[in-house]
Amino acid sequence: MRVRRCAVLYLEPREDTAFELASLLAGGDGLARTQRWLALAPHLGEEVEVDAGERELLGALSPERWVSTNELSAESRSTLRRLLKAGLAIGSTRAHAAHRNRDERLRGVHWHPLAAALHAFTRWSDADAVKNMQDSHTETASDMREVLGAPPPEAAATGDVGARIPLARIPGNDFDALLARRATCRNFDPARKLPQELFAQLMQRVFAAQAEVRVGGDTAFLKKNSPSGGGLHPTEAYLLVQHVEGIAPGLYHYHATAHALEPLPSPELPLREFLMQAVAQQHWFADAHVAVALVPRFDRTFWKYRRHMKGYRVVAGGRAPVADPVSRRDRCRARRLHHRRDQREADRGRARPRPVARRRTRDLRLWLARREDGDDRTRPERRGLGAGGKLSPAVHS
Repeated sequence: MRVRRCAVLYLEPREDTAFELASLLAGGDGLARTQRWLALAPHLGEEVEVDAGERELLGALSPERWVSTNELSAESRSTLRRLLKAGLAIGSTRAHAAHRNRDERLRGVHWHPLAAALHAFTRWSDADAVKNMQDSHTETASDMREVLGAPPPEAAATGDVGARIPLARIPGNDFDALLARRATCRNFDPARKLPQELFAQLMQRVFAAQAEVRVGGDTAFLKKNSPSGGGLHPTEAYLLVQHVEGIAPGLYHYHATAHALEPLPSPELPLREFLMQAVAQQHWFADAHVAVALVPRFDRTFWKYRRHMKGYRVVAGGRAPVADPVSRRDRCRARRLHHRRDQREADRGRARPRPVARRRTRDLRLWLARREDGDDRTRPERRGLGAGGKLSPAVHS
C-alpha cells in the first residue's frame, strides 16, 4: 500500500483550563492546565487529537508524493494505522477510499489552505441563539452594554480633528426619503399565501440570469441584477417554501437560467422545525413564507482564483449584493400586500391599526413599486436582454 498526507493540515498546540479544587487548597490558583496537539484537516471538518509520534509522522509524510509503507520503519507503520483510520494519512487501497475521496474533492476545488481551514472549523450546529442570549443576559441593547461593557466607537476617527474637511449637507430628495423610511419587519402571517406571481417576480429579479456570454461550447458567464467577483456568480439559491400559492411546501433549488424550481428530497424533520434548526432556534423566522439559503459554489470561483488568498473573500463578499435585493424587494411587495388588505378592511369598516413601522413604510414601498413599474432602467434592454431574450450590445459596454 502507498500512503501520503492529506492535502491541507494544520497542527494546533492547545491549552485547556479547568477548575481544580486540590490546586486551590494547596495554595495555587485553582486551575488545572493541560496541553495537547490537535490536527485540523478541512476535508474531515472535525478536530483530531494526536500524540507526539503521530505529529512527527504527519510532518514527515508528503502531501503530494505517494510512498510505499515498506519504506517506513516498523514504529512508523504502527503509528500510521491510527492516522489512516482518522483520515489524516491517505491510503491507496479500497479500504481507505472514503477518506481518499474526500481529500481528492478538496484538492479538486483549489482551496487556499487557510481559507479551507477557516471555512471548515468556524461552522456551527445544534445552536440555540435565543437560549444563548438568555443564558448570557444579553437579550437587549442595555443588557449587552451591562454584560459586555462599552463597544468600540460607533464612528471611527483617524488623525487630527482640526484637519477634517467638512462636506456640504445636501438637501434630500425622494430617494433619501426612501432610505430614511426603511424598516425591518419579521412578522409573518402563515394564514395568508404569498401570490405565486409576486414570488416568481422576486426570484426573477434577484436570482435569475438576465443574459449570458458564452466562450466556446462549455464556458458561460451569466449577467444578473447584482455584481459578482470575476463575473462568475457562484451563489445558488436554495429555498424552503412554506406558504406560496400553487407550490407544495418543501425544499427546492432555483435554476438561474431556466427560471424554475427543482424539488429536493424532504428533510426528516417537519419543515417548520427544520427551519427553526437552520436559524438557530430564532423563532421569529419560523413562519416565513419562503426562506432562502445563499449557498456558494466555491469550485466556480476557485476555477479562476486557484489557491488564491483573496478567493474566499470574493465568494463571501459577493453574497451581500445578492442578499440586499432580496430584502428590499421582498419588503416592497409585502408592504403592497398589507396596503391592499388594509384598504379592503377599511372599505368594510373594519380597519385595523398597523404597527408604526409598517405605517411609515407603506407609502414608501408603494412609491418604490410605482417607480419600478415606470422606470426604463428596469427594462430588459438595459439589462442585457433584447425583446426576444437575446444578448444585447449593452452587456459589452
